[in-house]
Amino acid sequence: MIVSTPRTGAPLGQYLTDIPVLLVPLVLLFLCTLQFTDGHFTYTLDDPYIHLALAKNIWLGHYGINPTEASAPSSSILWPFLLVPAAALGNWFEYVPLLYNCVFLVLTGLVLLATFSHLGKLRSLTLTLVLLLSLNCYGLVFNGLEHSLQILLVAFITYAMLNPELIRQRAHLSNLFYASLVLLPLVRYEGLAISVPVLAYCFAQGEKKQAEISTVFLLLLLGSFSFFLNQKQLGLLPSSVVAKLSDGSSPSVWKNLLRNLTFYGLILIPVGLICRKLYGTNRSFVLMLASVTLLHFLFGKFGWFGRYEVYYVIFVMIIGLHLLTQHNHKRWRVVWLLPILFITLLFCTLYVPRAAANIHYQHGQMAEIAKQLDGSVAVNDLGMVTLRSGRYVLDLWGLGSIEALNSRLNSSDEDARWIDRLMTSRNVHYAMIYEGWIKARPANWIKVGELKLMQKRITPAFDTVSFYADTEAAAEKFRAILQQHARRGSSDTFRVDVP
Repeated sequence: MIVSTPRTGAPLGQYLTDIPVLLVPLVLLFLCTLQFTDGHFTYTLDDPYIHLALAKNIWLGHYGINPTEASAPSSSILWPFLLVPAAALGNWFEYVPLLYNCVFLVLTGLVLLATFSHLGKLRSLTLTLVLLLSLNCYGLVFNGLEHSLQILLVAFITYAMLNPELIRQRAHLSNLFYASLVLLPLVRYEGLAISVPVLAYCFAQGEKKQAEISTVFLLLLLGSFSFFLNQKQLGLLPSSVVAKLSDGSSPSVWKNLLRNLTFYGLILIPVGLICRKLYGTNRSFVLMLASVTLLHFLFGKFGWFGRYEVYYVIFVMIIGLHLLTQHNHKRWRVVWLLPILFITLLFCTLYVPRAAANIHYQHGQMAEIAKQLDGSVAVNDLGMVTLRSGRYVLDLWGLGSIEALNSRLNSSDEDARWIDRLMTSRNVHYAMIYEGWIKARPANWIKVGELKLMQKRITPAFDTVSFYADTEAAAEKFRAILQQHARRGSSDTFRVDVP
């Protein structure tokens, strides 16, 4: 599908003996995470706990965070449903995303080993490990989200494009290739930036029937999910997607492009070199790669603990490294530049234990406090509190409540009436918020304390969570629970202050 190559990629199965080597960084990160969280395994973000809570309710036949109302808090269509079969595992359920992601990471490693098989066993293994570490692929395992599956699909799609003869000779691999193109946007919407151009490229290469069928399936699945959400009066896109698109800054496409160029403009150099090399032999591929790049830079994002951009970066890097080393194996050493070029992504991997500790000592404590309150609470970061408290949670940011999302987006920063209205209608008397996010607060709110993170902040938006109640009786109960929790706190991890 790309160019004629002197070798085709090796079958994935012959690299099974390399799995223990691929697992070494995972084991080390897991053990370090346990040490930093005092033996309580925690993901590096609060978001995976949203998906876990949603999956539990899907298991019970309801799509939403709270059993009493529908909501669409997940940016991924597919990920919560993949978690559903394990929803009855009790406390072990929280480990399921980690298990899934470890499997996806190992499979990605096997795909990369096969992609670079022309380098020989030791070189391909070294290149694979350096690539996975440099691009935060190991770190993504511990965020508990769908990105490891996204990376696996991208790696296999790229492997198939680099080895067209092998794919054409094996019908099951061809079917898996087109299935991956369909699944990629269902895992994360930005997968459209790869799936659409690649399907158009396959159509141009003569594989019209497969490309047409895959495109129809993709549109039907995306359209069906939007129809499902709309029928539940949740709009056409998940609330999490809408919230990110309306984060208050309302950047235009061009501003987004400039921002992305500022962060990752250097990647246009390898893209340009690839296009230059292939322009004379495969202009359709050049157009495809240029389209993927343009779509990501116009509509994609970078950052948020090294998870938004990796799918695109690894797509470019696999193609570039394969072409670079295809006829000159000594060029594989260029891979040692990747840790330097993508130092910010490498740091995300190295900071996994500290990020997990942040979530444990902030969101984990919030969840424990909410459980002790034994009452409904309002929050602006709902994952762990929702999953572990077992009570109704009003998400003021809007991921778990379409009414809260619309109210927030349609109100000024100084207007807190919508908060008071929603809390009253849902009988919510307690709130745990970042004051930097919820700047306008109801006049009847009484501040009862703060939870302060006493370590370097990596992934939480702020290091201080403020606690409020809306009546004197609720405030008195809240203070008593906070004082009790403060006595169990550790001075070098977090601190609860009660005035």
